[in-house]
Formats: sequence, C-alpha cells, structure tokens
Amino acid sequence: MMIMKLLYLPDYTFRWLGAIAFMLSAAATFAPRNVSAQAPTGPLKVRLVKVAGNWQLQRDGKPFYVKGAGGDGSREELAAAGANSTRSWGVDKNTRSELDQAHKHGLTMAVGIWLGHERHGFDYSNQESTSAQLRTTLAHIQSLKDHPAVLVWGIGNEMEGSGDNPEIWKHVQRLAVEAKKIDPNHPVMTVIAGIGGQKVQNLHKFCPDIDIVGINAYGEAPEVPERYRALGGTKPYIVTEFGPTGTWECPKNSLGAVIELTSGQKADEYKKSSQAFERDQQLCLGSYAFLWGNKQEGTATWFGMLLPDGRRTAAVDTMTEIWSGKPPANRCPVIEQIELTGPLKVNSGDRVQ
Repeated sequence: MMIMKLLYLPDYTFRWLGAIAFMLSAAATFAPRNVSAQAPTGPLKVRLVKVAGNWQLQRDGKPFYVKGAGGDGSREELAAAGANSTRSWGVDKNTRSELDQAHKHGLTMAVGIWLGHERHGFDYSNQESTSAQLRTTLAHIQSLKDHPAVLVWGIGNEMEGSGDNPEIWKHVQRLAVEAKKIDPNHPVMTVIAGIGGQKVQNLHKFCPDIDIVGINAYGEAPEVPERYRALGGTKPYIVTEFGPTGTWECPKNSLGAVIELTSGQKADEYKKSSQAFERDQQLCLGSYAFLWGNKQEGTATWFGMLLPDGRRTAAVDTMTEIWSGKPPANRCPVIEQIELTGPLKVNSGDRVQ
C-alpha cells in the first residue's frame, strides 16, 4: 500500500525530494574534513635517534621538535598559537579525554605519571610501597599506550628531592625498564626540579634506561644547556617547565616582599629561555612553557599565561611568534612602567600614587 500511495504523489513532490537528495549528497562530498579530529586510530611510533651527532625525536618517521605548554587552557587556542604539544603531571579519569582533545587539535602529549615524594611521606626503601607504585605506573601505560597523541612517558615530576637518595633513582630505573617492555613505541622521560646538586650525575649513573631528562627551570632556564653539560649531562633533554623567574628566586624588598614582573618583562624571559633552548641543537628536544592557563601561586598572575577569563598575556604573544614564526595580529597592551611613588611604607588610609 505504501508503494501505491507514493506512486500517486504529485510530480513537483518528486522534484523537491530529488533536489534535497542532491544537496545532501553534495554536502557530504564537498564538506571540509578535519583529519586531526578523526577518532584515534592507534599508536604513532616515536623514536629517539641521533642525526649527524644531534639527538632528535622522530614521530611517525618525521622529525619532531617539542613546541609546547603545560596547563588546562584551551587546546584549540594552544594549537592556533603554533604549539604542537602539551604535557600533564599525572594520570586521572580525565587523561584519555585530554588525549582525545589534543589529538583533535593536532597536538601530542607528554603523559606524566605521578610518583610519590619523600617530603610528602613516600618511602622509597619500602618495597610494598614501591611495588604498588610500579603496578599503578604500568597499568596507566598499558591503558594509554595505543593512543596516537602520546609522545613520551613522563615518569615522575620533581620526586627526587635533593637528588641524593639512590633508592629513588633505582626505582625510576626499574619503572623505565618495565615500561619499555609494555610499550616499545614511546621514549621514557623522568622530570627533575632544576639541575642543582647531584641530580644530573645520579640520574645518569642509576638510570641508563631513562631516554630523556625532563628539566623544570625558571630563572636559571637560559643557563640550562651550558650547565647541564658542565654537570656531565649527555642524555637528550626536554625543558618540561619554564617561565618567568620564580618567586623563590627573586630578591625581597624592604618590606620583605617580592615584586612581580610586568607582563612584558615576563614575555622577555620566555623569549630569552626559548632562544637558549633552540641554540642547543645537539641535546635539546624542545620545551614546555608554564603555564597554559591560570594558577594562584605567589600571586594570581605570576605564572599564568592566560587570565582567569581566558584572555592572553604578553607571554602568549611571544610564544606564538616563537612557535609559529609569525607575530600575532593583535598584540596585548604593553606596560612600560608601574611603581609606587614615594616610600614603600605608608599608614593605613593614606592615599598613594
């Protein structure tokens, strides 16, 4: 009966149906395709190779220099700024969706796996604790290893403390060995807080299976390439955090307070550090700026490259030009000078300029 009724539809109805079918077909044929937004299809092999004496990451057979930032700001805007990677500090229930978002926008991720800190009470001489941490680490790697956005594994972040405890490094070495058995497709990195003390020496001594050294550095960041070598560093490295001089590195004024740099002054520090990393073509594999987002630390704006409402600071303009090779069309305002006129100590209720 349905076929018979359709046969008696007016001619103009069929003409409209035909037109609609053609438009739908054309839309499907000519609609733009976002390749990076397609569903994950499997791991992309990342290799650490030496080319003409220089260390290099190769992703899917192509050279890959890390141009990234860590933080929870917009992945779309990070990619639009010219970055190609982001980093995390630990694995949680959101990590897979973060990898999906990175992949959607053509970004990779250095997947961080948090390790316990001695100063927080973790005992690296306790076999039960370290065995549990090993199982957790390997479970994370097993779960995420086939995602195409994975770039490297970042096992631990600043867990070494002073760097003098061999048990920490031996545990990191064990994790690296077991990680590679599960996932031979991605290098293994561990991240240290600066390069002071015996950190570089002990890492090289106790962790032969760590492929890449991750270094978090701020005021000392431009000096990392030279100092790392002077301390015996031979492994390739990624600067996993860099940004403005830290609150702990700044001199205090007569009030016992530290003065925050202006947005422009911070941008200059990002630039100086980035240029120092890029000059080290032998060992440096790239860097992650800190912080792509907003964070209350020292002040509400000390480290955040973005304001709470998502607006960018001058650091984003600078990194956009470094990452993409092109300056942004609409730059942030420049603060040339901001200071208090007169004495720093004033009475409550006084008017100051």
